[in-house]
Amino acid sequence: MPALRERPGDILLLAEHWLATVCSDYGLPPKTLAPDARERLVAYGWPGNVRELANVIERAALQADTVSVRASHLELREGVLLGPTATTTRSDGPPVSMDDAMREHVRSTLEETGWNISRTAAILRMSRNTLRSRIEKLGLRAGTGAAAAIRRARWRYRCRRRSRRHCGRGWRFRRSAGSGGASR
Repeated sequence: MPALRERPGDILLLAEHWLATVCSDYGLPPKTLAPDARERLVAYGWPGNVRELANVIERAALQADTVSVRASHLELREGVLLGPTATTTRSDGPPVSMDDAMREHVRSTLEETGWNISRTAAILRMSRNTLRSRIEKLGLRAGTGAAAAIRRARWRYRCRRRSRRHCGRGWRFRRSAGSGGASR
């Protein structure tokens, strides 16, 4: 089933249906959608689909003092409007999936911070554990590019300088086979 934003004719039909239902459920006098509210409903991107439309109409019907619901009663978020500048797909290719868009956004933010999980999580406004989970889910790896090569070189240098417990490979990694001594 296509998204609500792809069916602008259905938006007004559903909005009027929900408005009539809400008015009867709450015992309100019948209300109608003003022309400015109709334009606003059709221009909105509807990321929450039908549930969001139902919630917006219910809230607007309860807030409207008159028999007409105006655009100011809708309280739709800015920045989700569809128009000539905002599109749902890229114009230079096929539609981008949500996972692809999220993967690109997380990857670019990680590269911007040098794969610093704490800083990236703060920029993306999510917890570090959520970020780690998304990195794993999206299959992102820190291993490409010049920044990754520098990080690997730094890690190898630190690993050589630190004691065996910090290296992550155990004490046998630091000892050579011919060094003698009893194994632990």
